[in-house]
Amino acid sequence: MGACGACTVIVNGDAVRSCLIFALQVEGSEIRTVESLDADGRMSPVQDAFHRHHALQCGFCTSGLLMTITAAWERGTLPKTEQAAREFLSGNICRCTGYQSLVEVVLELAQ
Repeated sequence: MGACGACTVIVNGDAVRSCLIFALQVEGSEIRTVESLDADGRMSPVQDAFHRHHALQCGFCTSGLLMTITAAWERGTLPKTEQAAREFLSGNICRCTGYQSLVEVVLELAQ
């Protein structure tokens, strides 16, 4: 159903739910998973922001949130207000953080 966002990957620059697409639909596409985010063993700016803001706990939602935020960050389309950041994050279910630290990540990266 694509409700939780945990399986989000980046396909040709767009964040998509992998559970909602067939492999045939993305044949020949550039597909990036969370494993693609580090560069030579160093965290990406998005991963670093997650670390500094303690924006993860159990890890269930982490990869999907990282990919959702990374796709928007790379396009320069991250929301710049708290309310818009909360709406942006609403497509990913997080049961642990209360979203405040995630909102802080989005707002920092949007600057």
